[in-house]
Order: sequence, then structure tokens, then C-alpha cells
Amino acid sequence: MKPSIWAAALCLFAGLACAHRTLDTTLSGRKTESMRAEAQKVESGWKVTLQLPAGEWKVQTPNEEQPVQVIPGTPYGMAQWTVAQDRWSKDRPLDLVLEGGGLSMPITVRYRRDLPMWVQMVLLDLAGGGIGIPDKK
Repeated sequence: MKPSIWAAALCLFAGLACAHRTLDTTLSGRKTESMRAEAQKVESGWKVTLQLPAGEWKVQTPNEEQPVQVIPGTPYGMAQWTVAQDRWSKDRPLDLVLEGGGLSMPITVRYRRDLPMWVQMVLLDLAGGGIGIPDKK
């Protein structure tokens, strides 16, 4: 590989370290699009922000001691916490319970350690593997 390609790959990795990652979020075992969770790399690990449904909520972490801050908003609040790097690397999701308005909702946030598919494709292309689309005949 040419040195300029290595430099481009290095810049791509440097950009990914600061990039936001969208995390998989499920409500009662079903994937949810409305409660979006994002993570951003910070010095001490990853800072995760989860958009909450409209209303006032308390957030509990029943399976581990993870401090979660609820930031109120109008109409949607946010839950925010920092994940240490050693916890991020475990293949175990964080289970949350949202409580409010007489409801209790189990939420699961899965930390993703893998690179997004588009990044994997770019790296494959930079490595000389190429991205080929077969001809239809």
C-alpha cells in the first residue's frame, strides 16, 4: 500500500475516535428507533446519551452500579452516563428501567465495539481488497 493510503487510513481512524456512534436500543426486547442512544469517545471512556420519551422519568440500573444523570427537557429529556473503557469492551448490554407516570419500562442499550459497516468497506478498499459489484447478465 502506498504511504498516502496509509496516511488516509490513519486520518480515518483518528476521525472515528471522536465520532458519535449510534447504539442499539431495545424496549422490552424490541428495537426502538424513537429512543436513540449515541456514544461519544471521551478521555475516561465513552459518554452515552439516551433520548427519553416525553415526560418525567427516573432511570434505574438494576444489574450494575452505573450512575445515570437525567437531564430534563421539553418535551423530551435525556439520560446520560459515562462508560469506562473496560466496561465498554465487555459484550454485555446495559439494562435500564425507566420509571415515571405509573409506568416501568425495561430498556437495553448495547455497546458496539465493531466499526460501522461503511468504515469496514472503506478500510477494505484502502487495503486493496476493492469493492466490486458483480455484472448481471
